[in-house]
Amino acid sequence: MVAGRVRFDPVLLDQAEVPEAGELSFTWNRVPYRYRRGAQTRLRVRTATGWHECPDRSFDPRGVEEVAAEVYFHRG
Repeated sequence: MVAGRVRFDPVLLDQAEVPEAGELSFTWNRVPYRYRRGAQTRLRVRTATGWHECPDRSFDPRGVEEVAAEVYFHRG
C-alpha cells in the first residue's frame, strides 16, 4: 500500500503461477482476488455500486468487495 491505496504491480508474478486457461485466486484482507492471463494488464474492483476500472492500477481498499486482474506476460 502506498498512501492508503493498494497498488497492483505484478512484476514478481511468474506466468507459471497463472494457469493458461484458468485463474490464480486468493484472499487478502478478506477480499477475494482473481488473476487471469490477458492481452493487456488491467485491474478492476467491485464495490456496492458495481465494477470499476482502475487505469492507474491502484485503488482505495475501503468498500472493495472483489478484485479482478488481467495480466499480460511478455514472451521471450
